[in-house]
Amino acid sequence: MYLKRLELHGFKTFADRTELEFTPGVTAIVGPNGSGKSNVFDAIRWALGEMSAKSLRGGRMDDVIFAGSEGRRGMGMGEISLTINNDSGALPVNYSEVAVTRRVNRGGEGEYFLNTLPCRLRDIQMLFLGTGLGGRSYSLISQGQVDSVLNAGPEERRVLLEEAAGLARYKRRRREAERRLGGAGQNLQRVADVLAELTAQLEALREQAEAAMQYQAYTREIRDLELGLQVDDARRILGALKRIVSQTESVQQQLQTLATSGSEIGGYIDRDRARAADVARQWEEAQRALLQIVEDLSGKESAMQVLAERALLFLFYASHGWFVVFIVRLESGV
Repeated sequence: MYLKRLELHGFKTFADRTELEFTPGVTAIVGPNGSGKSNVFDAIRWALGEMSAKSLRGGRMDDVIFAGSEGRRGMGMGEISLTINNDSGALPVNYSEVAVTRRVNRGGEGEYFLNTLPCRLRDIQMLFLGTGLGGRSYSLISQGQVDSVLNAGPEERRVLLEEAAGLARYKRRRREAERRLGGAGQNLQRVADVLAELTAQLEALREQAEAAMQYQAYTREIRDLELGLQVDDARRILGALKRIVSQTESVQQQLQTLATSGSEIGGYIDRDRARAADVARQWEEAQRALLQIVEDLSGKESAMQVLAERALLFLFYASHGWFVVFIVRLESGV
């Protein structure tokens, strides 16, 4: 495993996209002070997950982005791509080349990519643990750190030796496992506390459960009773409805019969009215005839009275020896 390619864009003094090729063996970067030799070293450390801005000779993480110059304005993003040859299989991935990319913008938001696929910083750190490139790696020693390595205490030397022996990945996993076990233990303790609290509440909860079951039983019984009452009401209503329908049909038949009878009676009334009108007319005619007869009778009675008076007078004169000749003209035919 060795570093094969380093691509820089917008990182510190590398405003333009720059690509450095590395071949197996010893590669030296030579240049005067201020030419950017240390920036290459910082780029490698930053791409491998360095999170300390102070270790990168900056105050904040966005200080690694090209800040601009007299003839060129600053950039809004810095990006490093690091390509590792993995023919030896030192990295636990099924790729002959592994490209690690890290990107950051002015807002401080970072992105990580492993062979162009988005990933987490932890994925990159775990990938390089035990290979000499992870954590406090002995493979990356900056200027002025040689003395600190030589003067390091037992713990710091132990970390370097464990990294060189490839134990850092396993110790990291062990620490994470211990941390997870500690978290699981805390969760178990909380579960035990909750269980103890629930156990204390168990009797009250049992009583509440029994009350709830009784309530549900009573509720079901009430519902069944209400349903039975509703069924009985429905039956009574249906029976009453049937009776009403039967009565309605009977009334309709009676109405039809009465309507037929009314029609017949109406015909009788019309005929009786016609007969009454005829009788009234005949009555009027009889009254007129009777009035005429009365008038005729009255005239005849008057004529008879006159004749009677004349006859009396004739008898009177005849008894005294008088002879009178009366000529009577009876217009009435008497």
